[in-house]
Amino acid sequence: MMGGGDGSSGNPYTWDEYEYLADNDNWSGGYVEGAGYTGAQVTIQGNSSVTSNFSSYSTGYVPGINGIYANYTLNGYTSISNGIMSVGAGIYNPHGIYADSRSAIVDIYLNGVLLQTTPLTLSSSGYYSVPGTVVLGDVNINLPSGGYVEVKLSSSGIFSQYQTGYGNGSVGTYNDVIYSSYR
Repeated sequence: MMGGGDGSSGNPYTWDEYEYLADNDNWSGGYVEGAGYTGAQVTIQGNSSVTSNFSSYSTGYVPGINGIYANYTLNGYTSISNGIMSVGAGIYNPHGIYADSRSAIVDIYLNGVLLQTTPLTLSSSGYYSVPGTVVLGDVNINLPSGGYVEVKLSSSGIFSQYQTGYGNGSVGTYNDVIYSSYR
């Protein structure tokens, strides 16, 4: 729904406004309901490389942890140079509630067909994230060519019985598209 906010901390954009602006390459940064401050989209082109930032939002219910939904922002970067994409990702929860174990994977599709699934890992180069963000990891992948390419990022986490008081609980984000283009 458009017209809900102006992006200030006291009057944040709605999530629909954010998605509309971002989908049309018009997101210049600001506050988004439930996600806090989300930085501007960045695209730098030159020497056959493209770098961009991404941020998405998901909700999962974790029983027993203060009886609340765990609202997560999945954020990070992509960098493409000579057909190699680097992806780094982290998660942010405004309540400071994080799973005991976390993982993230990147799925690569060519013309709608899954070609490859690769887990993100913490590399020695270290992915820098904003304060309060928990790093999920990074990965380098070869982008296919000859059609429509999509790269999707998924993350999940397991909360232990100790945290929930009820047994293991899980939360996840699924199929956040971080790149889509004909190549």
